[in-house]
Amino acid sequence: MLLLILPVLLLASCDDEADCIRGRGDVETREFNLDAVNGLRVNGDTRVFVRRGATQRIEVRAQPNVLDAISTNVSNGVWDLSLDRCLRSHKTIEVQMTVPELRSAELIGSGRIELLDEFETNDFLAVLDGSGQLRINVLAGRITSRLTGSGSIDLAGEAGAQEISLSGSGNVKAFGLRSGSAGVNLSGSGNVEVHAANELAVTISGSGNVYYQGSPTINSTISGSGKVIKR
Repeated sequence: MLLLILPVLLLASCDDEADCIRGRGDVETREFNLDAVNGLRVNGDTRVFVRRGATQRIEVRAQPNVLDAISTNVSNGVWDLSLDRCLRSHKTIEVQMTVPELRSAELIGSGRIELLDEFETNDFLAVLDGSGQLRINVLAGRITSRLTGSGSIDLAGEAGAQEISLSGSGNVKAFGLRSGSAGVNLSGSGNVEVHAANELAVTISGSGNVYYQGSPTINSTISGSGKVIKR
């Protein structure tokens, strides 16, 4: 039976390998004409730099066959920036984009998303799953940040309220985001830095600490070894 199964596994492995590509050629820049983008979902080792401007413009730097494989799918304003085929090896993919508005930034993997300008919105969602980095600069009514993994989320700007969820060894650095109220749920070993002027609600079930600035009323529930510390 084992002898019968082994060839099947080998064939499946070969088929999977055949579906993958390797980056070929020199890096070049290509402009992408997409439907209106107000959110990002980036999957993989891609660096994305976002500016605010009246007219949308998106340029991607990568090897030619990698550019051909980049998804142009925009659903409900969110660009799913991923590859249509698996990629074994390639030079760095870099995206320079200008959009009038941005409401969300989600990163899966080891890449980077950085907002070079401050974006104004009612609600903003920042999600990181992996070892990458998000650098967010917003003026928002509410911002929700979720981090799973070993990466980092850096927040700047101003928000009426913010919610932070951290599970893993990564860090959320939000001293630069001035907020009226904040809620933090920490279930990992990473640390959270947060600013709250009026109210701060903290739940800790891990070993990480919550460091805060401001003079808020604090409501804390701690079942782990982490602490709430004023800075």
